[in-house]
Amino acid sequence: MKPLRLTLQNFGPYAGEPVVVDFTHLDPLFLITGDTGAGKTSLFDGICYALYGAPLGTRTEASVRSKLAADGESTFAEFEFEVRGVRHLATRSPAWFEAKKKGAGFRKPEEIHNLKRWGEAGWVTLSSRKSEIDARVEAILGLTQDEFAKILVLPQGDFQRFLEMGTGEREAILEKLFPIKEHQRLAEYARRRAEEARNLKTELGLRLEEAQGGTHQDAAQAQTMEEELSGAAGAADAARDLALKLRDEAQREAQNARRAEAAFQEQASLRAGEQAYEDARAHREGLERERERARGAASCEPAVKAREDAGAALGKTEEACRKAGVDLEAARRERDGLQPDLDGAPERRSALMKLRDEQVLSLKRLDDLKAFGTVWREGARAAEAFAKATEGLEAAEAEVSKNQRGLEALEPVERDRGTLQEEWNSLAPLRTRLDRLQSDADVVRAWPGLETKLRAAVEGAETNARAAAERLRADVDRVEAARALREANLAAALATRLAPGSPCPVCGSADHPHPALPHPDLDPEALALEPPRVDAALMASDQKARSASDLAVSRLKEAGQRQGEALARLQEAGWPEIAAYDAARTNLTTIQTGLEVRLREKAHLLAGREDLRRRLREAETVRDTARNQREEALQADTAAREKRQALERSLGLAIEDPVKAWREAQTAHDARGLRIEELDGALADLDARREKADAALTSLTRLLEVRKEHLDQARAVLAAAQEAMETALAASGFASPGEQLQARREAARLLEIDAALGKAAEDRAVRLARLQTLDAELDGKARPDLEALDAAREEAAGAFTRAAAEAQAAAAALEAFRSRRSRVQQLQDELQAATEASADLIQLSAELDGANRRRMKFSSWALAWWLQRVLEHASRQLDLLSGGRYRFRLRTEVDDKRRSAGLEIDVHDAYANGTRSVRTLSGGEKFLASLSLALGLAEVIQSRSGGIELDALFIDEGFGSLDDETLEKAMRVLDKLGQGRMVGLISHVEAMKQAIDCQIRVRRQDGGSRVELVRVSR
Repeated sequence: MKPLRLTLQNFGPYAGEPVVVDFTHLDPLFLITGDTGAGKTSLFDGICYALYGAPLGTRTEASVRSKLAADGESTFAEFEFEVRGVRHLATRSPAWFEAKKKGAGFRKPEEIHNLKRWGEAGWVTLSSRKSEIDARVEAILGLTQDEFAKILVLPQGDFQRFLEMGTGEREAILEKLFPIKEHQRLAEYARRRAEEARNLKTELGLRLEEAQGGTHQDAAQAQTMEEELSGAAGAADAARDLALKLRDEAQREAQNARRAEAAFQEQASLRAGEQAYEDARAHREGLERERERARGAASCEPAVKAREDAGAALGKTEEACRKAGVDLEAARRERDGLQPDLDGAPERRSALMKLRDEQVLSLKRLDDLKAFGTVWREGARAAEAFAKATEGLEAAEAEVSKNQRGLEALEPVERDRGTLQEEWNSLAPLRTRLDRLQSDADVVRAWPGLETKLRAAVEGAETNARAAAERLRADVDRVEAARALREANLAAALATRLAPGSPCPVCGSADHPHPALPHPDLDPEALALEPPRVDAALMASDQKARSASDLAVSRLKEAGQRQGEALARLQEAGWPEIAAYDAARTNLTTIQTGLEVRLREKAHLLAGREDLRRRLREAETVRDTARNQREEALQADTAAREKRQALERSLGLAIEDPVKAWREAQTAHDARGLRIEELDGALADLDARREKADAALTSLTRLLEVRKEHLDQARAVLAAAQEAMETALAASGFASPGEQLQARREAARLLEIDAALGKAAEDRAVRLARLQTLDAELDGKARPDLEALDAAREEAAGAFTRAAAEAQAAAAALEAFRSRRSRVQQLQDELQAATEASADLIQLSAELDGANRRRMKFSSWALAWWLQRVLEHASRQLDLLSGGRYRFRLRTEVDDKRRSAGLEIDVHDAYANGTRSVRTLSGGEKFLASLSLALGLAEVIQSRSGGIELDALFIDEGFGSLDDETLEKAMRVLDKLGQGRMVGLISHVEAMKQAIDCQIRVRRQDGGSRVELVRVSR
């Protein structure tokens, strides 16, 4: 991602006119400086807000609007950038509350989100929806907001503090930078599963102790106890069976005794019953006589009953005959009462026919009046529709005229926009040429400072080479002199290598009392040097000095050649000097900015044109519809008027109020209908009454004749029944019906007497048969002693109950022991299985929690993996910054066994050929290390995001702690980084202001901070 231009208005500390930062006018290495709190970091807040809709860090979207912004002024951040050769423009404006221009209260302007892409036809809008823009920006850059914020601005001071942190603090920082949530969740899952496994084992152990009942027996002891309990249970079962047998025998003896006692008692009862039968003999004979008299009364009963029935039938027939005569007389009187009404019926029928004829004519008039009312209403509706359509037509024509005038007013705006677009398009060739030569202009613009630096480097390298040559010649002379003296003083040379206790290479003695002394002019240090190593060191020093000089000269020549080629291309394009190119670029930017503003204004004015066209089309449609409706309403009104005139002629009168006329006609019609219904109902009722009276006279006359015939027949039946009754009473010995009735009442007990006598005979026969059987069974037997037998039975039952309880208790004890033994074995198996199944899980959980060789948690291991990647990239930068001396090392072991390993950072010192803690570095070295670490982190995050390349890098602070030499070295490295990307340094250190020519200065003012581009002349 290459930044091109940033525009902020009323954003953070920037208020009033828009602030524009044109990154295309900056050198590859530039400085962002200004007072503390002036708004240096707010520039990057604007970049991040324009891209992702949120500023950096913990700042919120609600805080981006400047506190100094005036009501009515907008707030926005607009960022133009380039990715893979494609330019994009992201614009965002937050929502805020401001006082209303009219009235009290506040208003809240809508948020603005817009993303555009540059194409052949200019800027093309990709989206205006926040969520869609967020997704598109993340896809274009390949970075989330959090990742972009981490690598856009590298806080140098934070990385230096990171190097000095302890393991715990460093781990907390790394957790925010790298994705280890899955590792933490996995470790937590393993920890939870291990805890569940431990809880299960504990629960199984407690259940096992509970099942064992506090005692622990081996298998032999358990088997012995089971055999003892089994023997006791068998003995208890045998005792229970014996007691059961004795109890059953006692119960059988008691039952037999009770049966015998019952037989003796039944025998005595039967004999008492036979004696009572003999005592009741006289009573039975009286009952026999009473039964015979009752049978005689019963034989006369049919004749007496027939006489009574014949008398009752004669009474009913006489009553029916009398009632029929009364009913016939009443029917004659009712028929005579209808005669006056029957005489007036013809006149009433004539009046009914006349009313019906009038009602037919009334119906025809009502239909005509109804039709007239319908036509009258149709005419009223047509007139109303005509007036409404006329009013709508006038409004539609006014709307059409209004929209036509609006469209005509936009035609000059459209022509102006076309002219401006042509001007914009005409700038495309110049813009293309300027963009194509941008890199050449950057090279030419940077040449003066670069040439000065490179020439200084050449001079320094040549000075170093001359000094190295002089040292080389002096060292050669020194070594040659030492060699000559060595050859002359070989004994002294050997003596310099003798050590106490070591044998002499000449005599072999370990004692050296008088070693040879060297010549007074001999250089001991030179004498101790190995000639081949001295030659190699001297040659290497000379070669290194010459290589540095040659490299500086080569870089100067290459840079001069690139500058010459770039200047030639600029001159060929028509800009003989870089100032002319910059002026053309600035002029183009000014013209483009003016054109963009004017094009936006025209586009804003033309934005409502389509709406005007749409409303014009809608108004024309409404107008045409209103015309058609008015014409239809006029035709309907004319037709209704003609129909109304025809109906008035048919009715023969002019009707002013059709509703009133219809209601009056309907009222008369309804009254006439009621009169017709009344007459019709009265005549129908009269006819029905006459027919009913005639039918009743005929029916009652016939009924009276039938009743008289029935009366004669009933009198004959009564005489015959009287004669038969008297004959039957005389035959049975009764003088009168009263005596027979008395005898008949007594005969009601005849069935009771027969039943009692029959029952007594049957009972005696059964009793005699049973008594004979019992006498045979009990002959010679004595009555049993029931109390003694019951006592023996109860004692046997108690003995069985006790034996059964003992047997049950023994069986329960045996079963409980076996169940507990089985449960203990089951729990032991489950505990063993749970222990074996959870061993690996518990071990894994412990290792993930740090109980391993390196005492590292799983999340710490993941962080160490990421930190190792960062250190690999950072080591390449540190190796370059330190001249090949330092490289990072991740410490995998610790001396303190109480601490965890994996996140400690060391440096390998090539000069000392050893490794030491990063905390031992000097202040300048720590700055170089922290800078390398920051660059390494940026590369790792970019590679993690899919290899996205950022063409701009910003480093915040940390330069104030450097000495001049380290600062110069850091500047050379940053200058080298600037050859492949844009590098911005954020600092207020004075030395940085003196070292960097191209600067963005942020100045704090009363009305809001301002930004200016400054080029420092050397």
